[in-house]
Amino acid sequence: MNLKEVFKGVKHLVSSNLIVQLINVLTIPILSRLYSPHYWGEYSFYLAIFLILAPLSCLSLGGAIILTDRKDEQYKISVIASYIAIFLTFLLAISILFLKVISFQDIELNYYFILLPLLLMFHEVLLSWLTKHGNFKAIALILAFSALINVLVAISSKMYSQITFNGLIAGHLAMYLIQIMLFYYCVIKVDSNPFFRFYSLPVLYKTFIKYKDFPLFKTPQTFFASVSQGLPVLIFNKLGFIEASGKYGMARKLVGMPSQLIGKALTRVYFKELSDSINKKKKIRRSLLKSSAAIAVVTLPVFIIIIFYGSDIFSFILGKEWEKAGDYAALLSFWLYFALINKPATAAIAPLKLQKEFFIYELALMAFRFSSIIIPIHIYNDLNLAVMCFSLVGMFFNAFLFLFIILKVRKYECN
Repeated sequence: MNLKEVFKGVKHLVSSNLIVQLINVLTIPILSRLYSPHYWGEYSFYLAIFLILAPLSCLSLGGAIILTDRKDEQYKISVIASYIAIFLTFLLAISILFLKVISFQDIELNYYFILLPLLLMFHEVLLSWLTKHGNFKAIALILAFSALINVLVAISSKMYSQITFNGLIAGHLAMYLIQIMLFYYCVIKVDSNPFFRFYSLPVLYKTFIKYKDFPLFKTPQTFFASVSQGLPVLIFNKLGFIEASGKYGMARKLVGMPSQLIGKALTRVYFKELSDSINKKKKIRRSLLKSSAAIAVVTLPVFIIIIFYGSDIFSFILGKEWEKAGDYAALLSFWLYFALINKPATAAIAPLKLQKEFFIYELALMAFRFSSIIIPIHIYNDLNLAVMCFSLVGMFFNAFLFLFIILKVRKYECN
C-alpha cells in the first residue's frame, strides 16, 4: 500500500474536518443556548432515523463504485442505486403518511423524512465517484463550506422565526443539499452524468449480482450498526426521557469530534487504498498497525481530559443545564476511543470480503447493547449506569473486532 497516497488524501479530508469541527466548536455554545435539551432530544431522534435510513437508500452500493475499476460498471451501479432510492421513497411515503410508522406533530417534518432516501442516495453515489477519482481536495472544500451553511441556517431559523427544533433539522438538510449539488458539479466537470443512463434490466441485474455482498452483508451491517449506536436516543425518547436524549446526543456529538476529524477521513481514503492494494496483492498489515498506533497515541490526551473533566467543560462551554451531558461524554469516551483506533482495520472489511463475519458481529453487538441499556433502566432506573454499560460493551466489542481483522489480514498475507 502507498502510505504516501493514503496520508495525502487523509491530509485534505482532515484539514476539511478540522474546519468543520472548528465551526462546530465555535457555534455550539450559541446553539446550546438557543435550543434547549428537549429540542436537542428531538433533533437527536431525527439524526438517529437519518443514519438508520442511510444504508437502505442505495443498499450500500456506493462502496462498489469505489471497488470496481470498470467505468461501465460504475455507471450501472449508479443507475441501480437510483432505482432502489425511488422504490424506498415510495415505501417510506406510504409508511409515514398512512401507517404513521414515523410521525411528528409537525407534518412538514414527515415530508422531510420521505425525501431522505433520494438525498442519501445522491450523496453516497456522488461522494463515491469523487473518492474513486481521488478528488479529496474538492470533497474537503465542499464539506467545510456546507458545515458553515448548516450552522447559519440553524441559528437564523431560531433567531428570526418561531421555528423550534426544526431549525436544527433545516440546517442539517441544507448542508446535505449543498453537498449534493456541489458533488454533482464536480463529478460532471470531469465525467458525464452517472444517473441518466439506460440499461436493460438483465444487464443491471447481472451487475447487481456481481456486487451482491454490499446489499446482502454491508447494508444489514451498517443498518444494524446505526440502530445499535442510536439505541440510547431511540430508547430514551420512547421512554419519555427526551431531555436526557438531548444531553446524550450533545455528548455523543462533542466527544465524537476526534472520530469525525480523523476517523471518517481515514476510513474513506483507506478503503480506496486497501481496495487497490488487495487487487494488486500487496501487504497491508504493517500499515494498519502503524495507523492504529498513531491514532491511539495522538487522541489519548483528548479522551483523558474528557473522562476527568467532562462535566466541568460542558457546564462552562454550553451552560449549566448541560452538565449531565459532560457526565455522559466521560462515560462514552471508553467506547469512542477504541472505535477510533479501530477505523483503519474496519476499512479492510469489504476489500477482504469479511462482510458475513461482520454482519454476525453487528447482530451480536446490537443484542448486547440493547440489553446493556434496558436492564439498568428497568432494574435500577439509572440512565448513567445504562450509558456506562452501553459504552463498555462497545469498547470490548471494538477490541475484539480489531484483533479479529488483524488475524484475518495476517492469514491473507500468508496465502
